[in-house]
Amino acid sequence: MKNIIRFAIFLFLQHSLLSFAQSPEKTGTVSGIVINSSAGKTPVGGQEVVLYTIKNGQEVDTPRPHVVTDSQGRFVFENLEIGESTAYYPMAVFQGIQYSGPLVLPKPDALQQQSDVLVFETTASDSSISAIMHHIIVEPAEGVLSVREVYQFHNSGNYTF
Repeated sequence: MKNIIRFAIFLFLQHSLLSFAQSPEKTGTVSGIVINSSAGKTPVGGQEVVLYTIKNGQEVDTPRPHVVTDSQGRFVFENLEIGESTAYYPMAVFQGIQYSGPLVLPKPDALQQQSDVLVFETTASDSSISAIMHHIIVEPAEGVLSVREVYQFHNSGNYTF
């Protein structure tokens, strides 16, 4: 009788372990392409991309995963934690300027998300830059006068100034 009970326990534990091993926790994937928008939307190969994590509205300051794009500008981050309060965005530094892709939220019904990073070549010319709005805001308060100057600029070119 003891052998039958041991065998039944063995079968139960073996079945439980196999079931656990076959149902891994779901993880998400963020992929994308780094695209040079100054050069006719060409992919940027060999570009380092860093993945930032936002959890509960706060940027997580843990080691961030890094990958390098392939020759077609593609990158992939796999095995990412999913959850209602966890989001990601890729970031690349191109010619000394930081560019990021849109924030994405992998979830159980959408495990694979895409976030392309658009980058632009730099220029020293400001010929494509114009101020399209300029306001001076004066706010009086008791014993204080607050003056702010606000500009909105527009870049009509394909280069970062």
